[in-house]
Amino acid sequence: MKYTLWFYRISEKYEETRMKMDFSIDVKHEIAKYILDNVDGITMKDIKNLCAGNDHENCITSYPKKSPQCGPSILDSDLFLAIKTCTKHHTDRVPFVKDTWGKMVQYKNYYSDSEDKLIPTIDLGVPNTERGHCGKMEAIMKHATMDSDISNKKWLIIVDDDTILSVPRLRSLLACYDPSTMVAIGERYGYGTSSGLGYDYPTGGAGMILSMPLVKKLVSSGIAQCPSVDSPDDMMLGSWLKSQSVPLIHSHLLHQARPDDYPSEYLSHQIPISFHKHWMVDPYDVYRQWFKAADDQHRKTISQNGKDEL
Repeated sequence: MKYTLWFYRISEKYEETRMKMDFSIDVKHEIAKYILDNVDGITMKDIKNLCAGNDHENCITSYPKKSPQCGPSILDSDLFLAIKTCTKHHTDRVPFVKDTWGKMVQYKNYYSDSEDKLIPTIDLGVPNTERGHCGKMEAIMKHATMDSDISNKKWLIIVDDDTILSVPRLRSLLACYDPSTMVAIGERYGYGTSSGLGYDYPTGGAGMILSMPLVKKLVSSGIAQCPSVDSPDDMMLGSWLKSQSVPLIHSHLLHQARPDDYPSEYLSHQIPISFHKHWMVDPYDVYRQWFKAADDQHRKTISQNGKDEL
């Protein structure tokens, strides 16, 4: 009984605090930190038998480590990757993409603030900004609807030039969703959601996944309009989704940060699809550790099947 009352009191107090929070990023961390900072005499105990990864004989609970299983992966020709970059990263981040996961997708464009025929990049006519990048995202979405080679795809995936990902795993995930409907997928964060007036949004670095009918609707309706070129692209997208009553589907396999920014136990039961940022890490090491084996296996499967449908 006392534990029931304790949980009730904690939930009441936390609800009062939550109403004052602008952002909701990691609920499990936010609740744990609230208890640590505000509840005297309560500490968290680590119980190894409550397992996050694959089961073993001493586990009370477990979570299977596996990729989404929704049938055959979508075709490479079903998706288009829009990679946001800028002039100063044409010689460092772009080569990494081309050396690694960029080889695994046939249909992609590098969108920049200048034209570089050696890459090649597409100059969107939008100046680079230190933050935000909403103007670039808006231009990408409009370009996607006007270019028939892109608009006939089923999915548009917008990523940063320092996003590190596995295209085969992404294609496996997308087999679980109907691209003929309004679908938005990402790592879900929240802004002002506790008040009921805010919205969820997909973190940009983890990858923003949109069905093509949704892209076309946001553009044709005039909803996809940025207040300024440096408005937060992912947050603006979230507000556009809310205005159209399109729920954001959360995938815990997409990550806004680097692997080292997450507890190893948290990642131990995942087969991740993406990480983000090159800061203070070697992106090649991240790719080799988390994604290269999946890409190599996919290439092997293609070779054995005798067909090149990446």
